[in-house]
Amino acid sequence: VCSSDLPGFFTAVPFKLKKNKNVRAEVPEEVTLPHDADLSNKDESDTLALLSGPSSTFNTPSSEPVVDPLTRFVLKVFPGSRFVTNNFLMCVSFGFVASLVMMPSALGKATVIFQHELLAPSLPLLVKLVFLSAAINIGIYATFDKLPYAIAGVQDVPTIFLASMCTTIAQHYQDNPSMDVTHLLPTVLFLIGFSSVCVGVAHLIFSFFPNVIARIHFIPIPVLGGFIASMGVFLLQGGLKIGTGLAFKTWSEYLLLFHINYLHLVLPTVGFGLLLFVLQRFFYRPWVLPATLFVAVCCFYILVRGIIGLSGDEATEKGFFFSKMGKVDHFYDSWAAIDFSRIDWEVIQDRIGDITRMSVVFIISTLLNLSAVETALDKDMSYRRELAMCGLCNILGGSLGGLGCSRFVSTTVLGAKQIGQFNSRVGGWVDSLVFFILFFADIPIIEWIPKFFFGGVLILIGAELFLSWVWDARKRLMKFDLVVVWISLLSILYSGLNLGLVLGIIAALLIFDFQYTTVSAIKPTAVRPSTAFRVGADRNLVSLNRDHIKMFHLEGYLFFGTARSIIKTLETELKIVREGEEQAQPLQFVQQMFSTLLPSKHGSSKQEVRVELTPTERPPTVDSDATVSFVIFDCHHLRGLDASALSIFQKAKRLLVGRNTTLVFAQLPPAIESWMQRSKIIQPLDETSTVPSSGCYAFPSIDDALEFCEESLLRQQRMNRLSVSSQNMHLSAFSVLFNDLLSEEDLIILATYLEHVVMPPREWLFRQGDPADSVWLLESGHIQYFKTEAKVSKKIGSSSRYCLVGELDSFSSGVRTFGAQCKEECHLLKLSMATLARMQKDTPDLSHAVLRAVIRSTSLFLDDSLSRRIRNTDL
Repeated sequence: VCSSDLPGFFTAVPFKLKKNKNVRAEVPEEVTLPHDADLSNKDESDTLALLSGPSSTFNTPSSEPVVDPLTRFVLKVFPGSRFVTNNFLMCVSFGFVASLVMMPSALGKATVIFQHELLAPSLPLLVKLVFLSAAINIGIYATFDKLPYAIAGVQDVPTIFLASMCTTIAQHYQDNPSMDVTHLLPTVLFLIGFSSVCVGVAHLIFSFFPNVIARIHFIPIPVLGGFIASMGVFLLQGGLKIGTGLAFKTWSEYLLLFHINYLHLVLPTVGFGLLLFVLQRFFYRPWVLPATLFVAVCCFYILVRGIIGLSGDEATEKGFFFSKMGKVDHFYDSWAAIDFSRIDWEVIQDRIGDITRMSVVFIISTLLNLSAVETALDKDMSYRRELAMCGLCNILGGSLGGLGCSRFVSTTVLGAKQIGQFNSRVGGWVDSLVFFILFFADIPIIEWIPKFFFGGVLILIGAELFLSWVWDARKRLMKFDLVVVWISLLSILYSGLNLGLVLGIIAALLIFDFQYTTVSAIKPTAVRPSTAFRVGADRNLVSLNRDHIKMFHLEGYLFFGTARSIIKTLETELKIVREGEEQAQPLQFVQQMFSTLLPSKHGSSKQEVRVELTPTERPPTVDSDATVSFVIFDCHHLRGLDASALSIFQKAKRLLVGRNTTLVFAQLPPAIESWMQRSKIIQPLDETSTVPSSGCYAFPSIDDALEFCEESLLRQQRMNRLSVSSQNMHLSAFSVLFNDLLSEEDLIILATYLEHVVMPPREWLFRQGDPADSVWLLESGHIQYFKTEAKVSKKIGSSSRYCLVGELDSFSSGVRTFGAQCKEECHLLKLSMATLARMQKDTPDLSHAVLRAVIRSTSLFLDDSLSRRIRNTDL
């Protein structure tokens, strides 16, 4: 089933019918199949007709589909195969291009490893092993990787470590004439394979630790962008190296690019790379890159060999081709050179530390490469699967004497752009097949293709990677992120990969710190009532005096950059004027200074008198300019703080306590609360005090903090009233509960049925599971309710004075469903159920009034519960 995703090209969507399952293939609207269409019974022309769409610009007037010859051949050989697509040629050509791109890289890495003069004559043996490693790894990745166009190969990390180890060993043999040089080659070849196996085992071990693997995500995306851009720069430099033969070890060598002796190499390499880049960017078609590569090689041979008339050796001398390499008679000669009887095991043992360091660095490099692919292609990848597959590849390749390999970022990204839409693994298989042919057969294909071809392709890939993060990324990244990309890029170029990544991460952290300081860590929030149940005047007073409480929400991590916003917000919300700020205007200062000296028109001096009321002198009702008595910090989302934030809290405490304002912390993390207690910011609450003094306290929940503030406000109001007798106290409690239900004479009669009880602090009035045989009227004090589930006791509410306690269970289940504990000394009036039954017989009207009072109290309680539930739903 096909659809015309690109003009003139058709993408085949393979599907397979499974047995015992009804599978329906979705057919695009532009493709119309006959009712009796059967792909397996059609001949070639009918199959090609089904593969084409009606709106193709390449179709002939007779609607004959245009199919490349290779696809026609495959259709004849494999009729009805699910691998048959109209873009088969594109996938095959990408496989050849990928192999041609990787050949110079593989040869260069082998040359670096055997750069010592004692090892250089054996370079062809190592080249064979490098080709075998590449073939095995490319084949495994192409077959089992999540990305069908994934390409793997020999990496730089093992090359650098192996080059250092092999050069050190060879120099050790050269400096010690007593050592047998014939043992050098077997020792070095065994070391290469053994190192690859160790790297593979390390990858497999780390794949079982997902928490360690997850640390790679701590690297910021802009830092990874700088890493990818640096890879592009290295590829650009590598393309120039291959095309011109210059080493570029110093900055002065870059000036040789403009020297007349190198222009015949520079112009073809740079020009061909720019041509490929322009075609890839602005004239993208799947066939453009393969066709351009083929035409470029043909034109070069026509120009150099046909028109100019240079022979192969003359073209090689002028730098157009690679120099000829030595030959290996048989492919197994590389394995035969590993003579175990001649291996110097002491040398291998001395390199265990280097192999361990190489394994760790290689694992980090593998994860970075996968993260770079994930970022470049915007796809989610499995890091555990990557480590496991890379480990198996290295174990298999190392067992055969090969080098450590993993995913190639550049060729994988190139494959995504070239054949990603085809969802085909043919490209990777072709690439692997080419390297297997180079291993088993002595075909000098690299000597037949000009160097500008390899250099131009590397310039194309490098330019794509570089510009995708330093230019194209400006549309999807913020300005600060682009700064991090450039810092990471320059750090890697000038300081190396490891130190460059560290510097990039430090730069990202500093910029994030600067941005985070602009975010306010404190937000004012609305003050809600606590879960404490109150009736009568207390209920009204709490509602009227709620403006005395201010609540703020703290979130995130408080440090030296964000903590200062706390003081600023407090000064703004509480309208605090710092000392000296009132004299900010010079004219106002002069008027205030001479106002007491200059007489007014009436002969008296003008003087302003300010009167500050103490907290006990405040009226019970509050206007819009009411003094704030309590400030609550909700620390539910506070994750941490540093010493600077701790000093800010100390300053906030001094600022508020100086205004007779109490600072309250709610739901602090235990570690932070302990730290603040040791710093003497938080002070223990004196529960014996009638009215707590202004200070700084901490509570385990928001509800406890709100309840403390409300009770403190109520106690301040009660201090203004005279003490009353015990009988008047009973009448006061009765008048609140039995308002409009009983006369004063009836209230006196009701008192004869009640038992006065005094409970000390922290005493249980009743426990969960006790018989519910009494109803209590709280005259004074505070009672908290606790419910135990799964051996965990949790506070569920509280009651203040003039409230009924335990009435619900007494009139329903008869068993206490929760426990009641006295928070402070409580005075209660007890009405047992037996006494209530006697009251119903003696004074029925009085008992009916009691039942109506119970219903009234229950209604208020349900109203509070429903209001809290609605508020929580809105939040």
